[in-house]
Amino acid sequence: CWATVFPVMELLLQSWDPFLLAAARLTVAASFALFLVLLFGRPGELVAAPWAAILPIGGLGLGTGVVLLTLAHAHADLVIVAIIGTAVPLVSAVFGVFQGKERIGLRLASAILLAVLGGVIATGVFSTRVSFQGGELLAMVSVVLWTWYSRASVDRLSMLSDLTKAAANMAAGAAVVLPVAVLAAMLGVVPARLDLGPASLAQLAWLGAVAVCLSMLLWLRAARLIGVTVAAMHQNMVPFYVMAMALAIGGRVETAQLVGGLLVVTGAVFAQWPAARPVSPAPETP
Repeated sequence: CWATVFPVMELLLQSWDPFLLAAARLTVAASFALFLVLLFGRPGELVAAPWAAILPIGGLGLGTGVVLLTLAHAHADLVIVAIIGTAVPLVSAVFGVFQGKERIGLRLASAILLAVLGGVIATGVFSTRVSFQGGELLAMVSVVLWTWYSRASVDRLSMLSDLTKAAANMAAGAAVVLPVAVLAAMLGVVPARLDLGPASLAQLAWLGAVAVCLSMLLWLRAARLIGVTVAAMHQNMVPFYVMAMALAIGGRVETAQLVGGLLVVTGAVFAQWPAARPVSPAPETP
């Protein structure tokens, strides 16, 4: 689901201002998530949620992170942005060490190295000329915010279901980003460039409901079950999935993405492989 963000964003940025698109995609995602909360009969859980904690987590971590990532897509080499995105497992592990919740031993360090290396190779950086355009710093900050948001959601909002947690965070993000985007457009700070044609609206609906909302729900569930660091290793498979989608519509197989995907899978499996337990001596027979 998340891998579809990249081709759809590339299409929408041709007719949308990046800042307005960030606000629109988050608003659509939040609206769809709130609809799911009502559909599954959980509005009471949403009302009783700890909004004092959700507003900074969803508003700063998710909302600001989405804006920075969208701006990075528009003002940086997409290959470099993809490479920066592969650092999430490493950033998460560093957060875990500082919080005293993770220890980077040889096993985890090797898994992170394989996942990050595989993600970098899969971007095709070694076969593509890339150039720094200034937006790469925004992508780096968005990675830190996204990692903090993910860990904070798991740690501080554990009392909420994954659906309610995702909906609340996206609603908080949209509540922060949308008014700022509208005001910026009205004041002429950003160009009021948007496309409300049928094709654009359909792409925006997919971007918000599937690429953002559904993937966010699944991401928070995965982060809760296996931890943000290991879940982020799987996220580095995105270039491989993009290649697979391109292949399905007549593209060609890229060796770099196959090799990178294999390395990412190896690292993720290595990190999740059950640790060997010491064998207890058999009790003596009296």
